[in-house]
Amino acid sequence: MNIVEKIIARHAFVKAGQIGVDSVKPGDALFAVADVRFSHEYVTPMAESLFKQALGIDARVTEPQSVFAFRDHLTFLNKVMSTKHREMGLLERADGLATTQESFTKSQGIKLYGENPEGGSEAICITRSLKISLCQIIAGKLQDLADAFARLHLYQWRV
Repeated sequence: MNIVEKIIARHAFVKAGQIGVDSVKPGDALFAVADVRFSHEYVTPMAESLFKQALGIDARVTEPQSVFAFRDHLTFLNKVMSTKHREMGLLERADGLATTQESFTKSQGIKLYGENPEGGSEAICITRSLKISLCQIIAGKLQDLADAFARLHLYQWRV
């Protein structure tokens, strides 16, 4: 398997409590457990609605520390929206997306990168999620290296 197939195989969802398969190949259909998940203000309100409908209003997001929400698509909308669209109530609807996102993330313990007080966003979803993912990968590799070094060191002392 190539590196991508190995990563997918390691994260393949088998059943509750069992993650990972020996191998995958092109064309395999499966679900994979993501290390990092994110949502922006367009998607979070829809996801919240589906989440609550499917799992109930008291359902909790699994591993909320691995989920990140971003308000980065509509932060300048109030500066660029036309009068015509404002009169249609679209700005209030867009603001409602942010309100719903903030409420859901707060109730679920999800990190929200909101608006920067000086304008714009605290972070952009694609770039911040990539940075978080890369940091986790590097940390994991460093831990693997440390574990390997520790095993080697222990082995040297046994000889």
